[in-house]
Amino acid sequence: MNSSSPLFVAVPGLPIYEAHCVTCSDELQKFRVVAIDTDQWIAHVRGDNEDIWIDITFVPDLQVGDDVLCHGGTALAKVTEGNDK
Repeated sequence: MNSSSPLFVAVPGLPIYEAHCVTCSDELQKFRVVAIDTDQWIAHVRGDNEDIWIDITFVPDLQVGDDVLCHGGTALAKVTEGNDK
């Protein structure tokens, strides 16, 4: 994941997955992908407190079991080994 992405900004001193949206400053949420509907470009994801369906248009290479950062019902970045610290 590129921490200089225009979609989110990292907060110095915090893990990269605690990034914030540059538009509204809301915190991105980390979810685990549990199902994918490739016909509609959506994924069913599970977080600590909720299960939701999200748009995966910006992150089309997701697979079941991947962790993903989401905001506003949209996947913004896949969490990969080494970028979640």
